[in-house]
Amino acid sequence: MGIAMEEQRIFEVLGIGETKDGDEIRRAYRKKLLSVNPEDNPEGFKRLRKAYESALAMCRRAEDTQEEEDTPVSRYLKEAEAIYSSLSRRLDEEEWKRLANHELLDDLELEEEIRRKLFRYLADHFRLPASVWQILDGAFGIVEGAGELKEHLPEDFVNFMVWKCSEGADDSDFPFDKLEGEDRADYDTFIANYNQLVRISREEAEDKESWRKEIGRKIAFMDTFGIRHPWYEMEKARYMLLCGQKEEAERMARALWDRGERDIRMLFSGAYILKECGQGEEAAAVYQELLEREEMTNEDIYTASVALAEIFAEKREWEEAKEHALHARRLYNTKKAMDLLNECNAEIIALYTGEKAGEIDTEKGVMLAWCYIQAGRAEEGLEFFKDNPVLAEDTAECHRVKTVLYVS
Repeated sequence: MGIAMEEQRIFEVLGIGETKDGDEIRRAYRKKLLSVNPEDNPEGFKRLRKAYESALAMCRRAEDTQEEEDTPVSRYLKEAEAIYSSLSRRLDEEEWKRLANHELLDDLELEEEIRRKLFRYLADHFRLPASVWQILDGAFGIVEGAGELKEHLPEDFVNFMVWKCSEGADDSDFPFDKLEGEDRADYDTFIANYNQLVRISREEAEDKESWRKEIGRKIAFMDTFGIRHPWYEMEKARYMLLCGQKEEAERMARALWDRGERDIRMLFSGAYILKECGQGEEAAAVYQELLEREEMTNEDIYTASVALAEIFAEKREWEEAKEHALHARRLYNTKKAMDLLNECNAEIIALYTGEKAGEIDTEKGVMLAWCYIQAGRAEEGLEFFKDNPVLAEDTAECHRVKTVLYVS
């Protein structure tokens, strides 16, 4: 970063004593980040980042030069660490298969020691594809030995491993293969910060300006890693939208789609950007496309349904809006879904008791009856249908409409 720093000041900036423990250095760095924001104090942040990188470099040099215990188990663990610290090797299943089939594991005593120490390391270095966890399960019996592992490891971590070893767990994988950067970059910290960025950006904040600045600081920090990923680039597009740069946000989203980045997350974020940029028709088509995907969760379906309800409500197409609002409310009885449904019911009632009163048939009548019920206005609905010339006849169809109101 172009900032010279004497070695004796490195650990002073980090706020710890001199150490060659990489994990301690990382913990100190993360703690310091809480009080050093790159947007508010860019020079201070640069000094901190330089101290962090310098301390890790000193740690690696020490590891390369110091005389360490040289045992079969230590060599095995060093190889595991070397694989993990290189992104290309970490994602190479053959590397892990080689470790899983190592001859040392034929010795029961050594296998137990390796198992214990390896998983202690992986408890802090766990960002691996599900396929790798399944390879490790085949070698070390993660699922079968989960109870025993919980005696030595955090229960949440063991549960995480068991989940990653299950069928279909790869659907939940972070797309590691789309990461771009130096092979030994700090991908774990980058991914952790990406998850924090998504959490922050989806919050309902009262102080919008402070919220926007917090997101900006997080992005400024993440940009220092020299790592790229399409999910992160789309989050930056959303930030452009938040800053009022709608054209740039839309351009970034479309560019990512044009590159073929059209997984569920990318479609959701891109559709949201288009919707906020006034491209409702196109956004609605994307949300409809998402609803047809088999891998959608209930939360995904709810999100798409709310978005569609909002788009149709903006166009004052209230019946279509209600269909999606009702679908969302049936999945999750949230205030947002209820507010949308109430708005649609009120508008539909106003429409069919006003300018479209002459268009009511039995089908429309049943729909309108439900609008009255869901709006808590059943008695008012009964009075309306009592006087409605279309539904005044004593027919089975008319009774269907009235029965809906009476039963309520």
